[in-house]
Amino acid sequence: MPTKQGYLVLLNDSVTQAKCTIFILLALVLTACVPIAPAVQSTAADKPPAPTPEVDAALVRVKSLLDNFHKADLFNGVALIAQDGKIIWSKGWGMADRQQEVPNTPQTIFRIYQTTVQFTAAAVLLLEQEGKLKVEDPICDYLDDCPAAWQPITIHHLLSHTSGIPNYFDATPSEAYQLTHTGATPEQIVALFRDLPLAFTPGDGYEWSNSGFVLAGLIIERAAGQPYGDFVQQHLLDPSGMVHSGYGEPSEAMALGYQSSWAKDPMPFAVSALYAAGGLYSTAEDLLRWHEAIFNYQLLDEAQVQKMLTVYTTNEDGNDLGYGFLMNEINGQTWAGNGGMFDGYAARIVRYLDNQITVVLLSNQDGEIFTIAEQIDNLFLQ
Repeated sequence: MPTKQGYLVLLNDSVTQAKCTIFILLALVLTACVPIAPAVQSTAADKPPAPTPEVDAALVRVKSLLDNFHKADLFNGVALIAQDGKIIWSKGWGMADRQQEVPNTPQTIFRIYQTTVQFTAAAVLLLEQEGKLKVEDPICDYLDDCPAAWQPITIHHLLSHTSGIPNYFDATPSEAYQLTHTGATPEQIVALFRDLPLAFTPGDGYEWSNSGFVLAGLIIERAAGQPYGDFVQQHLLDPSGMVHSGYGEPSEAMALGYQSSWAKDPMPFAVSALYAAGGLYSTAEDLLRWHEAIFNYQLLDEAQVQKMLTVYTTNEDGNDLGYGFLMNEINGQTWAGNGGMFDGYAARIVRYLDNQITVVLLSNQDGEIFTIAEQIDNLFLQ
């Protein structure tokens, strides 16, 4: 499974047809980034304190960076930057619906794909906090017809990607991608990898596994006694004030996902093929509310949040893995977050823990969101 700085990237083969063009345009963007106007001023009654000169300077360069990526047809979506829970800047680029000419805004709904694993991990930890399971429990205590090879696997192994269960998009790519067109039940997804041999002994290796988080979703359903989407909505999204977020298909209009800047028709995708590994949708503003709820212990107590941020293993890009979060340092400053990318959409939310800055990037076009994210990190964490 290809990754970019630890963020799972799942792309259809058709995307690679434009690779050469993207690299040429990217080179043009990197030479064109120049400062623009000063930071946008807020008029809200709860206007946050003015950014420090260092933050203000980073904001100027971030605006220029994103404007230039958009002009080069490499970014279409929304960015939001907040400090101490207050939005200090947000903006949308391009169209949420190209045929209807509906623009992207910070209130636009996007699919967030593998960013969903933050919520799935939090749901498990909330159930543990309520005494309904323990992360040390064997997964076979909660799963029907559990294969013998899975007997040593615990919930901890699923959440930390150390179970050894193969990722079904790697192990059975044709069948997995077919489900993105037809849709799937969780049981149909599990059938793709149930009988596959483990990639390594549980706890002795690392491999990003959508399969593990699909199983985590089923464990949530068994322990909670209700469907995964309902539990997440009632116990995580609603208490966080995330009124434009949910699982599956939104009742409100959502940005349509496109393969390229010149595509007129959106890419079809049945999000049930990802289930608890990538089935949520949200907005930039709602994702800020999510991080505020997590890092201010509004949903989980401090001990459970620390479990999310504890380092259990390290991936091939050198990022540390917790439960649903990646962590790393730039110039001695720590960030925590994650993201995901699939046909037509990309999402990334990260928090710089030392200065409490949150950065949200959402896109409804295949492109360079993780290249952008790395440059933004470097601008803020100089």
